[in-house]
Amino acid sequence: MLLVDVGARGGIHPRWREVVDDTLAFDADAGVDTGHPPRAVADLRGVREFHLLRARPCSSLYRPNRSYLAGFPGALDRFAIDATRTVETTTLDDLVPDGVDVVLKLDVEGGERAVLRGAPRTLQRVALIETEVWFAPVYAGGALFPDLHRDLTDAGFSLVTLRRCWWKDLTGVPHLTTGDAIYVRPAHQAVSRLLSAYRRPTATGFQRLLESEADAVTDPGW
Repeated sequence: MLLVDVGARGGIHPRWREVVDDTLAFDADAGVDTGHPPRAVADLRGVREFHLLRARPCSSLYRPNRSYLAGFPGALDRFAIDATRTVETTTLDDLVPDGVDVVLKLDVEGGERAVLRGAPRTLQRVALIETEVWFAPVYAGGALFPDLHRDLTDAGFSLVTLRRCWWKDLTGVPHLTTGDAIYVRPAHQAVSRLLSAYRRPTATGFQRLLESEADAVTDPGW
């Protein structure tokens, strides 16, 4: 089983040590050490602009949607573009070796659907997908959850669970904005073993939301 980590800032999560045989990691930011040249995984080979944001983990091929971000405390500052650089784009089908089953982790800030469009062959061998999801238009032209969910269910995947993040707007009203989802190919023989890598949260995100004074509240980690 091969873990393919697209958007690998922070390194490979320790949960995978006991359930995968090998790893591949990629990131478009030259400041992230993956053992490979910086490249953006997308739908096509080519060259595109990559936007480095003040909050580096939010950097993306997609520009931040300033009109949406203006409604949230500090968001325009966190998502401000520090620099725009050209990066090579490639596809998962060009990167992932044939003949091996795959766990796919996506942290690509709105580029999730583009990655999947560039992976028709690879997706046939994917047992589990852990992906960031977006419920609100934080990135102009970025993927939103309903469309991504439809793509994955049409491809034979089932949604297992969501880890959610709420942002509070300027008036203090919470908005379900982003999160992480786990999808599996139910018939794959490795699914039960792979799911064992996740721990059960001890409290619900909504409980924490009600008790917190912070501008952003997230479900406990897996």
